[in-house]
Amino acid sequence: MPTYLANYWRVPAHMATDVVEGQWLTEPGTLVALSSVGIAFLLDESIRDYWQDNIRSDATEDVSNLLFEAARFDVAIPALLAGYGLATVTGEHYHADSLALVAQSAVISQVGTNAVKRLAGRHRPETSPEDSSRWGAGEKAFFSGHASGAWAVATVMSYRYSETPFAAPVSYGLATAVSLARIDSDDHWTSDTIAGALFGYWVGKTVAEHSPFPQRNAYVLPMMDGDSTGIRLHIAF
Repeated sequence: MPTYLANYWRVPAHMATDVVEGQWLTEPGTLVALSSVGIAFLLDESIRDYWQDNIRSDATEDVSNLLFEAARFDVAIPALLAGYGLATVTGEHYHADSLALVAQSAVISQVGTNAVKRLAGRHRPETSPEDSSRWGAGEKAFFSGHASGAWAVATVMSYRYSETPFAAPVSYGLATAVSLARIDSDDHWTSDTIAGALFGYWVGKTVAEHSPFPQRNAYVLPMMDGDSTGIRLHIAF
């Protein structure tokens, strides 16, 4: 537990070190990630106009509102704490450890996001629909906190349950849905959500890589071979 608590400052320190030393530049996909944000900046207004005119509907608005409420920090953290308590009481320590890491990634991602929001001060599309380059003190569009939190959580979950079929697709699928919901509700530009997703992924990856908890090395997987089905035990050494 002391190491886990210390990671609340060690993880940001590791991330800062990566930036200063330029290690992030050697990561696979870095160029693609940065390019995607840059392209999104150039297309923000066009994407916003097309989405609001051709995609947004009462149905998408209902889904966006649902995802917004579910991903709120003051809703997600109590839910995680309740899940952690239940897992601990029932002896499911691996799940409890995983939820602790999820909470850690959520907290760190939101602290970092709010710091950037205050420094950047970008106007939201609903207040500046014709000018995505409008920046000013007090505005908090860049980058999306919902996107960063969702992707931080998804990354930890996909790492901790990498042996579980569909864990990664479901986790990242939900994170993508949360990100798109912020575009649909006209609260964020596309570049806000992409940048938030990348930051969240970075936080989640760093949290998972520096986890003080053991990774599960034995698990059961479904098996399908022609007409027969069953399960198999996988043990990693």
